[in-house]
Amino acid sequence: MPAAAISITGKFAAIIHLLQLFMVICMIYVLARSKSLLKAKPFSLALLGKLAPYTLCFTILLMVEITTLVSIFDARVSGNPLFMLLIGLCYVTAAQSIGQLLFTFTSSTIIAYSLIGILASIALIFSSIAVPELSMPLPARIIANLQLLTHALYAMFDVFLRQVQASTIFSIYALLMVYPLVDALLVRNRLMKRLLKEGGCGMKLYWQTFV
Repeated sequence: MPAAAISITGKFAAIIHLLQLFMVICMIYVLARSKSLLKAKPFSLALLGKLAPYTLCFTILLMVEITTLVSIFDARVSGNPLFMLLIGLCYVTAAQSIGQLLFTFTSSTIIAYSLIGILASIALIFSSIAVPELSMPLPARIIANLQLLTHALYAMFDVFLRQVQASTIFSIYALLMVYPLVDALLVRNRLMKRLLKEGGCGMKLYWQTFV
């Protein structure tokens, strides 16, 4: 592979990885300050409405970053660019679900933020950015295939480097959408309790500080 191609693919992977990190951080931050959702009816629709603008903004940001990278390096996208938009939307949704899981299943926002570094390191190591998947032992391959970054990178590279069939893209789309579906099942009965706890901790900290 030419040096220029290696350079652009490395930057391409780094952009997608860093955006996932920012999305998870943003999701935890937004949920920690969304106590108004407790009064909204129905809760699930209010939550979707709260997160939808961030989903749209991060998807647009991802497309702008990819377009800028392609323009700077004068690269050529071989596949359909609309497939990148579809993959980007699914990837953003899946990354947001990870943020919801971290917020819901940790006792405090600080712990949730702390776990982001661990997850980011695992994603970097096992998503074929640092180590090719073919050279990994079987346990490492299993971990790699559990990473949404792995599937997003494979799909993006497929569209970037070759003409890919729509069926392949939709299969990856379905795979990425497994993450928010699993997230919805896991946090369905716990997220509201976690928001109540976050509100209680905030009020307790207020009284300890100012009273």
